[in-house]
Amino acid sequence: MVVIAFASLKGGTGKTTLTYNLASFWADSGRKVLAVDFDPQGNLTFAFLPPESLPEEAYTRWLFSRKSPQPFQVSENLWLLGSDNKLSSWDMRGTSPDLFLPSQLIRSLPFELVLLDTPTGWRPLTRAAIFSCDYLVVPVDPSPFAVAGIVQLVEGLVELSERQGKAAEILGVVVNLAEEHTRITQKVIASVKQLMSEERFLGVLSKSVRVKETVLERKPLHVLAPQSKLSQQIEEIAKAIERRVMRR
Repeated sequence: MVVIAFASLKGGTGKTTLTYNLASFWADSGRKVLAVDFDPQGNLTFAFLPPESLPEEAYTRWLFSRKSPQPFQVSENLWLLGSDNKLSSWDMRGTSPDLFLPSQLIRSLPFELVLLDTPTGWRPLTRAAIFSCDYLVVPVDPSPFAVAGIVQLVEGLVELSERQGKAAEILGVVVNLAEEHTRITQKVIASVKQLMSEERFLGVLSKSVRVKETVLERKPLHVLAPQSKLSQQIEEIAKAIERRVMRR
């Protein structure tokens, strides 16, 4: 099992759309995938299906109890643990010992690949997801604050490691909402490569209304627009991750 969390301290970086499209791509490629929505806003859940369609036992909040959840099967190779508003109450009262419960239960589930969508910021639910994962993928938008956000996340991981003795490895960075030919995008890409190394630059996903349509229509890019540049970019990001952490 490989567990990957998608995390950013800044909002609007496209964590959910990236998680949704990669989970769907890998599932359709034959991998047994579990997507877990750690964000009380429930956007990843909505991307897959109407939240009210989920049975009671298929919610992420069960990871914070000692009762194993029952993921909901979305398609042949894709399952979901969804979010609802009850998850936000835990986020406001979460304590350190609780942060490790999700990891134990996730590891007991029979999946090849688990993708975790996290809330923005350094919240208890974000930390719980980080403690549950092997690797972090960090989406950034092409803004002057992108690199500062990565540095803050790295510093937070170092602090968590010192306090708790465990922290995930940053697998790499995806520049999302990119307009590749603009100076700011090129500068952010160069800065990411300089800060994180060339191999930790996982790729770009272009800015397009099509990306938002994938969530609204509940169709991933490789289904909605299979011949598009966006679909190719998702595949390239998936392959970059596979080269580093997965074996067939």
